[in-house]
Amino acid sequence: MLLVSIKNIQRGVFWVLISVIIFGKHYSLLMYSGVFYISFEYLNQNNNYLTLKKHNYYNWIFVLFLAFIVWVRTRTYAFSESVEYHLNTIEHLLFAITICILVTVYMQLFRILKENSFRNLVLVLIVFNCIGVVNEYAQNYFRQIEVFTLDQNNLKDIMINAIGSVLFLIGSIEYKLKK
Repeated sequence: MLLVSIKNIQRGVFWVLISVIIFGKHYSLLMYSGVFYISFEYLNQNNNYLTLKKHNYYNWIFVLFLAFIVWVRTRTYAFSESVEYHLNTIEHLLFAITICILVTVYMQLFRILKENSFRNLVLVLIVFNCIGVVNEYAQNYFRQIEVFTLDQNNLKDIMINAIGSVLFLIGSIEYKLKK
């Protein structure tokens, strides 16, 4: 009997999503899929990551977030403009939470976060929100508009990213208080 590991299932989902991106010619999504896949492979080769109690949970967050991005951005379904707007908003909230988790994991692995403190969470928020702004510039590049101009949509996305990162902060504090 062939046993398939959870990591191989997750790896397979990544490759299916990457195939959808390539064959659907949604090349701007390769940046996201590349970052998440390389990160997935790196983390799952790192013994310190593998000792984290929630590493499998984190893996699923990364895989499922990419799946959500691919579903929303490939316009699989024809939604109204209002629904598209709200899906984009949800995408940015999830982006904030997912990247904050990823930043936290990497900062722990590289021993930048040495103890559990509020200051560490604020550092994660600052790093993430810088990533969020760079992400908006990258999206402008892929949309072939002036890169360093932030339009109303970019500003909304940055604001939703900030709200998502604050939700991450609140959730992290709540989790730490319950421990």
